[in-house]
Amino acid sequence: MNKGYPLVSVIVITYNSSDFVIEALESIKAQTYTSIELIITDDCSSDRTVDICMNWIEQNRTFFANVILVTHPVNTGISGNCNRGVKRANGEWVKICAGDDFLYKDAIEKYVKFIMENPDAKVVSAQISRYNQVTQQISNTAHDTDLDNVFFAANTSAKEQYEILLSIFFQGHALFLAKEVLILIGLFDERFPMQEDFSLRIRLTKYGYKIHKMFEYTQVHRDYLYSVSNTKEAKSFFSKNYCRVIVDYKLLYISEELHGIRYLLFLYSLWLKTQVIKHGNSTESFLSSLFYLLDKVTDPFKFYRYYLIQKNKFI
Repeated sequence: MNKGYPLVSVIVITYNSSDFVIEALESIKAQTYTSIELIITDDCSSDRTVDICMNWIEQNRTFFANVILVTHPVNTGISGNCNRGVKRANGEWVKICAGDDFLYKDAIEKYVKFIMENPDAKVVSAQISRYNQVTQQISNTAHDTDLDNVFFAANTSAKEQYEILLSIFFQGHALFLAKEVLILIGLFDERFPMQEDFSLRIRLTKYGYKIHKMFEYTQVHRDYLYSVSNTKEAKSFFSKNYCRVIVDYKLLYISEELHGIRYLLFLYSLWLKTQVIKHGNSTESFLSSLFYLLDKVTDPFKFYRYYLIQKNKFI
């Protein structure tokens, strides 16, 4: 135990993760920070994930302050699975890790050091690396530095982050959160079972919680053929994940926050993206390519993004 330091609940969310969950669990066991509660929450896997986790826990539970295994009789999606883990968490802080990802050994130590040095921070985002399942190589993710500089600037308030999130599909990776904050905002929105993070960031900032950035790599995200991940086909304009939020969810978590002219502009932006997907979401489709071009040059939110970046350069 790290005397005087907070208990951190690391929540591993699994669904048919039998091939990789041991690697995820071993990465948590190897953490240099030791005041950790391990929670594994499974979303009705049909493979051996639960059995593998039970056997691993039996051999390794003494490495943790506490270990909890949560199972569920039906599949609810990522948001519901996350919520079950958070509800069982006893830690002051929560770190969620997918069952096919893994943490760098000093990840939790870095997060805790950051919050100790920044006591106002209740939500912390970090950098992620990506593991290519084909090449078996780890690479650091390219980030939109210009937008990062705006969104995570010291003088950018939670309210300003909220306004940015309503206009730009902006990823904030590898979150580390105070459990009390998650409870206060109502946990993950289960209306969006496979898109847990973006709506969460909107509500966090809406409630006044600024997302702070720690410019450290803490987590490795696995890209492979069967991952429930943000993979992008070579000839596709949009990733599978982005297509889901457009077609299935219609970016409802954004539209329900908008009014007046801004809502009308949003509908036009959504229509353009829907047309790209409707016509194949492919560089080989003329109509899909045409609508993608229109989206790039006429989407009003693209101009807003440009404005933000240019404004920041002169501050």
